[in-house]
Parts: sequence; structure tokens; C-alpha cells
Amino acid sequence: MNLDQNTVVTRAFRDQLIAKGNFWVWFEAEGSVQQSAHSPLAPHPDLAQEMVCRDLLKALNRNIAMDGTWIVAVTDAPEFTHGTEYATIWMLWMDEDGDVHIPIEVTDPLHVVLEQGPDCRIEHALEAYEVWKHLLDLEQKPDQKKKYAKGEKMTLVDMNAFDYIGD
Repeated sequence: MNLDQNTVVTRAFRDQLIAKGNFWVWFEAEGSVQQSAHSPLAPHPDLAQEMVCRDLLKALNRNIAMDGTWIVAVTDAPEFTHGTEYATIWMLWMDEDGDVHIPIEVTDPLHVVLEQGPDCRIEHALEAYEVWKHLLDLEQKPDQKKKYAKGEKMTLVDMNAFDYIGD
């Protein structure tokens, strides 16, 4: 999947990240980790958290890309200083069309994430992907799948379906 900063932030989850306040995003392009856009005044994450995010991103895409790509983001900075530890790490799976289908929120403290290592998160991500895939297969035939990130409009029926998902 060929990604650049505009593809990742605009199509995937720009509005959701902006609603969270300060954020930083990492993605892979041409086999290397790229640090993507961040909110204008976002403090740089501390070095340990950035390393965890980069390592997690590489491990997710190496082991379970599943015809898409994983993106890792941090949100919810407690203060506006350089070297801030953000409160939340996000693992987001984006399909080949640029739609994010699997957002996984990690709110464990950084020392716990470090102790558990990336394998714990990879298992969690794989389980989430398998559940999503199973639900998708139950609900839609291939010709029914919408490509919202590619500009396909959401119908009234689609909007009603999204209302029920959260209930």
C-alpha cells in the first residue's frame, strides 16, 4: 500500500484525531517507518513511547498486514512540553481503499506496554481483525462493500446501520 502523510491523515482519521486534541501518527511507506502529521502544537512524545510505537508498527505490518496496513498514533497528551508521555496509543488497521476498520485503543501505562512487548498487542490486533472479518463476511457480499475513503457516499441505509453498531 502506497501511503503518504496526506493519505493517512486526511482519508483515514483526521477528524477523529483532531477531536482528541494533540496527536502524533506513524505509518510505513516503502518499508520504513515515517512520522506523519501531528496537531500543530502537539508536544513531541517521549523517546521511549516513540520507540514503542515504531516497533509496534513494524511488528504489526510485518506479521498481520492482511492486505492493508497498520497505523499507530498517540493521543491525549497530559501537558504541552517536549518529551511528553501520551496517555493513549492507537493501533488502526486501514484497508487498501484507505478506510480504517479496526481502531484498537491501548490505555495501559507505558511501562506495562514495554513489559508486555509487541507480541501481546499483535495477538490482540489479530483477534480484532478476525472478528471484524467474520462480521463483514456475515453482513456483506463483495458487491455491497462501500468505499467511503474513495469518495463513495453513505446512503441513509448505511447511516442507520452505523447507528446500530454502537448500541
